[in-house]
Amino acid sequence: MSPNVEELVSQAHDAWGLFELEHAAELFEAAAVAEKSAAATRAPFALADQSFSYRLRAAVCRWDLGRFDEARQTLRESLTFDWKAARLWSDRHVGEMAFCRFLMEKAAAGDREGFIGLWRTATAKGEELSLPFPFAIPHQKQLIRACVMLGFKEGSQQVLNRIDPKRLNSDHELQMLAAQVARE
Repeated sequence: MSPNVEELVSQAHDAWGLFELEHAAELFEAAAVAEKSAAATRAPFALADQSFSYRLRAAVCRWDLGRFDEARQTLRESLTFDWKAARLWSDRHVGEMAFCRFLMEKAAAGDREGFIGLWRTATAKGEELSLPFPFAIPHQKQLIRACVMLGFKEGSQQVLNRIDPKRLNSDHELQMLAAQVARE
């Protein structure tokens, strides 16, 4: 008997948490296939088809393994995915992972203009989704570094404005990053 979707997703998240990215990607992909099949048999307004969320997580794992070409199409699709129409509103935060990976790719290439253009797109998408960009702490830290490197003070300040002052006071890494931004 093969594992059900929930078991596959749980195992995938466990593998992801242990940085077993190859295994996590395989499990998320298997979950996406199983979910697509299960969703096809459900009534029209039953549980929404969550296969895209699982495919996106698999793509993130592949990107983080350096397999950019394999992941790119799914990550690109997530930039404009309609989470509300797909009835996956609670998963809309997952799209930030794609924006951050593409932004870091532009930063690593020194593409300041491309970075700023994509930043503005990500910010607008965040507003559309009622999720101020960037909202995940690891992404905030990563993007502050990229903004500082590219001399994009507006972006650095946007991130700092989103950080809860209590969090800033308790996180030394964020304090160092805020000091870097202040010196810009």
